[in-house]
Amino acid sequence: MNSLPKTMRALVLKELNGPLFLEEVPIPKPLAGQVLVKMEASPIHPADFSFMRGQYGITKPLPVIPGNEGCGVVIENGGGLYGWKIKGEKVAVASTVNSTGTWAEYMVADAIRCIPLSKDTTFEEGAFALGNPITALGFYDVAMNEKARAVILSAGCSAVSRMSARYFQSKGIPVINIVRRKEQDDVLKGDGEKFVLNSTEENFEANLKEVIDLVKPTVFFDSVGGTLTGIVLKAMPNKSVVYMYGFLSKDKCEIDGRDLRYKEKSLKGFFLSSWIKEKGNVKMLLVLNEMRNSLKTILKTNISKVICMEEIDEGIKFYKKNMSEGKILISFSKKKGVEIEEKKELEKENINKQIAKEESVEKEELPNKQIDIEESVEKKELSSIEESKKEKENEKN
Repeated sequence: MNSLPKTMRALVLKELNGPLFLEEVPIPKPLAGQVLVKMEASPIHPADFSFMRGQYGITKPLPVIPGNEGCGVVIENGGGLYGWKIKGEKVAVASTVNSTGTWAEYMVADAIRCIPLSKDTTFEEGAFALGNPITALGFYDVAMNEKARAVILSAGCSAVSRMSARYFQSKGIPVINIVRRKEQDDVLKGDGEKFVLNSTEENFEANLKEVIDLVKPTVFFDSVGGTLTGIVLKAMPNKSVVYMYGFLSKDKCEIDGRDLRYKEKSLKGFFLSSWIKEKGNVKMLLVLNEMRNSLKTILKTNISKVICMEEIDEGIKFYKKNMSEGKILISFSKKKGVEIEEKKELEKENINKQIAKEESVEKEELPNKQIDIEESVEKKELSSIEESKKEKENEKN
């Protein structure tokens, strides 16, 4: 710790649903079972917005550093064998009740929640390793336990839904994707998705029933809620299950109780932290191994923009308006204004190179130009001599 600075830059939330402040705060010290991670990158997720509103499954006293996951290097161990084992390792890390958030240059994390990554995994890839990829694998595990032959995903153009759809289809499980805008429909069909339905279209319910009768999905992973939940559940076969994992509509779910009582359908919640605890350490090792193997392919995350800490407000605004375009990544090594200066330096360097090139060409051409001048002078001199001779001959004549 002596080689570290005393303070770090961090994004701090002082009141629920309030603004974020970029401040210099003391670097936290890891306790037994914890490690200190020098953060390199952390994404912005919808879950972060829920946390900042006080509506997430995990709450912490204010002021607080938000951020659910990220990637960095373990630099200090607070005590414990596993902490010593992973010291110096590049890790994906998740925030817990006992840890600080990931939107800071350093964070204290539970050592057991730090997942070592391979050397060829970049910090950018590692920053997205634990949230959406593990959720997608969790969805598949839940669907298999429910013996589902097909599934439905709402918010079909979101990062986690697109990732989940790719994974399900890699396992031969058909997916019905539900979106809310025409451009999202086009994006998914461009991805090769076969079943894409727009919930805002007039014939949505008829189209939904037709596709459901075709592939017979019995599990619906819903992050929208509101009236959509009941509409989809009513169209599904008996004994189907809805797993809620988000509330994008901000309206309460509306479900016909008769579907629950007479058709034995059900509504459950999916919370990633709870699912991880239920799986246990041994089974989670298999899940993490699958994540590592697929992080660059099926479970890859699309990044739309990389921002520095000073750009957090702009980044959040952009993300909320363009969620379908990809994720926003906070880079802690990126500084505001540095890119502009680097660009200026690059332009200056290119100009100097061009000038040097032109000077070199001029130097190469100079001897040739000198020869041409000398030849021209010689020709003029010869011509003058010849004219002088002719004049003398004329005078004699």
